[in-house]
Amino acid sequence: MAKRKIENNTEFENSKMEIDNSPIDYDTTIKDYPLELCEPSLLIAQAHREIKKLEEKMQKAKEIILAYMQENNIHKMQSVNGWVTFVAVPEKKTKRFDVKKAMEECPGLEVYYKESTTKGYLKIN
Repeated sequence: MAKRKIENNTEFENSKMEIDNSPIDYDTTIKDYPLELCEPSLLIAQAHREIKKLEEKMQKAKEIILAYMQENNIHKMQSVNGWVTFVAVPEKKTKRFDVKKAMEECPGLEVYYKESTTKGYLKIN
């Protein structure tokens, strides 16, 4: 199936979708964008933006709850509606193996590298 390209900005404008009655922002300078990718791309962009906003709100709420739990020496508690369990994980020290330093000091360690293939995916920033 041949990919259909957007012929002009009017066609791109007409492909603009709406979510929650608010238009999605888009870059009108993209003229060779395949039309069949417009709607999924815009949907992902809108969802990504909303998720980021919710993550910021959730982070602030987590900080408040954690501070309360630490001040009151509470390790575990339920949310008001009981849907979520909060656990205050204490600060701890960890040890990690410094691969870069080990390779500099002992170059023969390369024989222990294990190569693997990871599945491709779509990264969204």
